[in-house]
Amino acid sequence: MKFNELSQDEFEILKTRDLNVSQIAEKLKIGKATVCRWRKKLGIIVPMGAPRGTIRSERVLWRCCGCEKEEYRIPSSRKSKYCRSCFNKSDEWREFLRCVDKSYMKTEKYRQSRLKLDTPEYTRYKNEVHRRSHKIYEENIDIINPNRYNRTVAGIEDGWQLDHIIPVRFGFDNNIPIEVICAVENLRMIPWKDNLARNKKN
Repeated sequence: MKFNELSQDEFEILKTRDLNVSQIAEKLKIGKATVCRWRKKLGIIVPMGAPRGTIRSERVLWRCCGCEKEEYRIPSSRKSKYCRSCFNKSDEWREFLRCVDKSYMKTEKYRQSRLKLDTPEYTRYKNEVHRRSHKIYEENIDIINPNRYNRTVAGIEDGWQLDHIIPVRFGFDNNIPIEVICAVENLRMIPWKDNLARNKKN
């Protein structure tokens, strides 16, 4: 016998306060551990020091509006229409995320709060170079990428990448200012294979 296969009468037996676990197990012809587990699902839990059969909160049958999966839940003030997996895929949640104001993430205060003091100096330099380079690329795309080559990660056919003519590592080792490395004159588009080979050579 499965929990979802119980009839209404068997549910009433399982929820009754007048019978103890042994009596319910005998009536339903299941084990005592199963009775305790099913009663816990229904929210029939006996807190320490409370009389036998005290109901802390009785669970109710709930149905997901997405996959229509049914389960017993403790009633709450938050009326959820979706289970966890369907909630993340729902149009309501996507619309909520789209409308969230994330402008604070672009402020200097937020950036400083995300800095880790134990981050290696080169990693900080490199991250700042890539952050500024992307911004300058967006502002000067007609100069840097007039042919509108498709920017991709390595391994994509016909993919191109934004390259620094003076390499980032060279700039760090020789104390070249970030502004020079990120300048429009130092940025160009090259195929990802050439960029990879150039990095290995460097």
